[in-house]
Amino acid sequence: MRPAGAVEKNWGKHRAERANLDKRDKLIQEVIDTERSYVASLQTMAAQYAAPLKENPQKYGVKREQVATVFENIDPIAAFHLIFLVELEKERNLAKVIIRFGDFLKMYTTFISTYDKVVRLLGQMRKSSKFTRFLDETRMHVECKGLDLMSFMIMPIQRIPRYELLLRELISCSEIDPDLNQAYDRIRYIAKHVNETQRHVENMLKLLEIQDRITNSDLEFDLLQPHRRLIKEGRLQQKTASKLHKLKPRVIFLFSDIILWTSTSNSYLGHIDLSCVTIKDHDSEKNKDITFRLGIDGNEASDLVWRCETPAECVEWREAINTAMVKLCEVFVSRLDEKDRERFVAMSGDVTVGKAEMLRQAKLSIRRKKYERQQGGAMHTFMKEKLHELQTNNNTIGNDDDDKESSFEASTITSEVNNE
Repeated sequence: MRPAGAVEKNWGKHRAERANLDKRDKLIQEVIDTERSYVASLQTMAAQYAAPLKENPQKYGVKREQVATVFENIDPIAAFHLIFLVELEKERNLAKVIIRFGDFLKMYTTFISTYDKVVRLLGQMRKSSKFTRFLDETRMHVECKGLDLMSFMIMPIQRIPRYELLLRELISCSEIDPDLNQAYDRIRYIAKHVNETQRHVENMLKLLEIQDRITNSDLEFDLLQPHRRLIKEGRLQQKTASKLHKLKPRVIFLFSDIILWTSTSNSYLGHIDLSCVTIKDHDSEKNKDITFRLGIDGNEASDLVWRCETPAECVEWREAINTAMVKLCEVFVSRLDEKDRERFVAMSGDVTVGKAEMLRQAKLSIRRKKYERQQGGAMHTFMKEKLHELQTNNNTIGNDDDDKESSFEASTITSEVNNE
């Protein structure tokens, strides 16, 4: 006769095994259910969005090659997952199906690598009122359940991390299984690429949302740029240049390379390049702790005066802008090759700034271009100070002559921007 303790121990082990088996069954069913939903969503996108656009792109104010580019890497994914779902329902074993079709999952890396391009292209296409109207009307179809095209396009990026999570949970409630480990390694490799771009994708979608919110057509540049990130957004009051100095409510956006502001009704009002900005204290003691000025290339007549609700908010904005300016300066220096970097820090006047990718991509405001033509393109004081600071701290950019004045040739900057 077995001791009571041994019986209880075996019974406990049996209950644990049974609990793990039940958990595995639920996880497998969850995989199948979510896969069905995923395939159905991809089919909805193909039928409601892709098919009409492919059939008659001119009707919606876009070009056939634009439509082809948008859907060229998601169409194979949709076709593949139809087969993947059938095999999954038949096998009821996620690990084996992933191993069998693992090579096909590599198409996700292609989709991810071109996602930026697709988002920017959609941003350009949305400038067509016909295309925008088509998107707005289609999302209201019963089949779309209120989802716009971008909501469908991001689903493949969200799907791979889901596989990784489900496989991890299956491993946790299973005995050692080589198939599970092999499948998990394959998915984790792809998920790594997805996770590296997930934040960037979310930022691009945010930029697209902001661009769509701007209601008039005065935006003189494409807000969607691979290097551009949204840092801070908020509502401030802008002091007008009129004699009455009225305060006007504005929505202000701080990006990694520019500051842009609109009216509260989302009409574009202006933007400035961070490389030509200085943060100043308010010149009046009244409301000094809640007000700051943005100087533009030393031209006091062009200063922008912003008022916050509280002193804490004012400090937050000043610190955010200053941090963005420092990072922009570091990027600027890092993009120069060694020869130009030495010449730049040596403050010689013939630096080939066109080799800095950041300057080629930057879309300078009309005010900055006008001022550079008038002043001969003098380099902004802030940039000179930060370059000296980087030189002192890092000792990587060699020249200690702090007395020489750094300058850009305005024609060089302008030509590089125009020739982009």
